[in-house]
Amino acid sequence: MIGWQVIGADKLAHQFAAAAAQSVARVPTALAQCGLLVVRTAKQKAPVDTGFLRSAIQMSPPTQTHVDVVAHASYSAYQELGTSRMKAQPFMRPALDENREEFERILGHEVVDASLHTVGIIGTP
Repeated sequence: MIGWQVIGADKLAHQFAAAAAQSVARVPTALAQCGLLVVRTAKQKAPVDTGFLRSAIQMSPPTQTHVDVVAHASYSAYQELGTSRMKAQPFMRPALDENREEFERILGHEVVDASLHTVGIIGTP
């Protein structure tokens, strides 16, 4: 009969569970960074007449799963999508698309960094 014993498996399992919890805890901070990128880019891309549209682009507080960036001007959708009489002048979708790689970098960094710190591979944050 052959048997295997993994010494330290309980400790390793605990460290992985702690790393997962720490990673989840960092998600809202990462989402806030991503949301601010969209706000900044959308404000730069928004068409300007009076400046109201730019000032109406805001971010909600992030949750564990999402952050909302919204243009609260009543005519925002018409600017973004156009109408039968007006050509679209998109600013929200391009802001999202242009920052997609940066979102992946920010979110990935937060998750990996939290995990590595928690399991002790790199020093404390």
